[in-house]
Amino acid sequence: MMRETRSALLNALESLTSLPRSLRRWLAFGFDGLLCLISAWIALALRLGEWPDNPRTVLILTTVTLLSWTVIAWPAGVYRNLIRFSGARASGRLFYACALLIVPLTIIFGFIQIDGVPRTIAILHPIIFFLTMLFLRLAMRFVVSDFMHLARGKAEERRRLLIYGAGRGGQQLANSLRQEPHLVLVGYIDDDERLSNQQLDGVTVWHSSILDRVLEERRWTKSSWRSQARCACAGARS
Repeated sequence: MMRETRSALLNALESLTSLPRSLRRWLAFGFDGLLCLISAWIALALRLGEWPDNPRTVLILTTVTLLSWTVIAWPAGVYRNLIRFSGARASGRLFYACALLIVPLTIIFGFIQIDGVPRTIAILHPIIFFLTMLFLRLAMRFVVSDFMHLARGKAEERRRLLIYGAGRGGQQLANSLRQEPHLVLVGYIDDDERLSNQQLDGVTVWHSSILDRVLEERRWTKSSWRSQARCACAGARS
C-alpha cells in the first residue's frame, strides 16, 4: 500500500513538472494568491491580537495586495524562474518585489486609508507574504529536485562524483547536479588547506594531497573516479 501511494505521488509530481512552462507560471501565481489570502489573515490577527471576524476586511486586503502584486511581480521577473530552480538570486528577486509592494499598500492603507484595515498592515502583510512564498519555493525545490530524484534513482545506477574546486564554480556545478538523478555528489577536492574536512551543504571537502587515501578508504576505484572527476573539473572552471 505504501509503495503504491509513493508511486502515485511520484507520478503526480512528474506530471506537474512536465506541464508547459507558461501553465506552471500561472499555477505558481495561483498558489501565491492563496498564500496572499493566508498572509492577510495572519497579518490582521497579529495586528489586532485576535483572529479577524470580518471577512470583508480580509478580502479587501487580499484583493488590493494581489492587484498590486500582479503589477509588480511579473515585470520584476518573480515568475521567470521555475520553482525547482529557486536559489539565492530568485529569493533576492522575490524580496525585492515584496519590498516594492510596501509602497502601494502604504499609499492605499496609510494615506488614503480604508475602514477596518490598520495602517501598519501595509508593512506587516508584505513581510508575512514574503516568508510564506519563500517557504513554499524552498519546500517545492526540495520535493521536486531532491526527493523525487532520490526516490526514482536506484543506488546501483547512480554514479558517484567528486568536484575539484570548492569555490563558487564548484558550488554552482553541485547545484546543477541536483537535476541529474543518475549522479550523486560525494565530495569536493580543493587545494586550500583551510577548507579541508569542512562541509558545504552537508558534503565534505577534502584536500587534494589526501585524495588517494580518501579513494582507498571508501573503496572507490581511480579509473572510475578519473572519468567522472574530469567532467566535474571542466564544469567548475567554466
